[in-house]
Amino acid sequence: MGTDYNGTTKTKEVPDMTKVKRLTLDRYEHGLLVRALYEEWHRMLAEEKSTEEIEDLILKVIDAPTKIRLWKV
Repeated sequence: MGTDYNGTTKTKEVPDMTKVKRLTLDRYEHGLLVRALYEEWHRMLAEEKSTEEIEDLILKVIDAPTKIRLWKV
């Protein structure tokens, strides 16, 4: 699993037959994603909609492991 030579994301079957996708983001892209999710969370709060699922996603993105590369490919 990972990214192939042209940058597309590969998927992998897991035992419960759901597909898992892995994204590779730099610091800037990660920040954009967190900010967009946070803005959506605020919008949902203003509309008095349930925010449980987006809160879980925000935490998942924030807590995602970081892999440090010493060189660029």
